[in-house]
Amino acid sequence: MVSFFICCSLIGAALGLRFKVLILVPATAISLVPIMGLFTGAGLGSALISAVAGSVSLQFGYLGGLVTGVVIAATDLRTPQRARGPRSAH
Repeated sequence: MVSFFICCSLIGAALGLRFKVLILVPATAISLVPIMGLFTGAGLGSALISAVAGSVSLQFGYLGGLVTGVVIAATDLRTPQRARGPRSAH
């Protein structure tokens, strides 16, 4: 189960780097399908707790990806202009 939550976090981070916040609605709905399938015999309470935990890990992953994207954009990890040298006009 922990591996599912880690996967949800990583998928959320990838979504946070690329898409806007509205992508979380279909992503959360899609992430609920495997949880409900895994716990058909375990009981409703266990399935609901796992579904909520999976959704929360997806959203925290999205937040982490969003923060990572902002930090990368703010620090501008490309090479500085001076190190590249003059551009040749061809």
